[in-house]
Amino acid sequence: MVEVMEEFDAGAFPVEGERLSLGVAARLSRYLQVLTQARKMGRETISSQELSEYTHINPTQIRRDLS
Repeated sequence: MVEVMEEFDAGAFPVEGERLSLGVAARLSRYLQVLTQARKMGRETISSQELSEYTHINPTQIRRDLS
């Protein structure tokens, strides 16, 4: 389950000098869109399977991206 948070943890971002691939950046943007909408609907958590249904991204890939 992914907790739908109101604030972002700056420590969760890559260390200076590390780069995200364009693919990862695009997927993270899609996750953020879904999580933002879920939060507006009052959701506090969402599973990788449910996130997968909205984004059409494999749940295993979602878990890797968010780990």
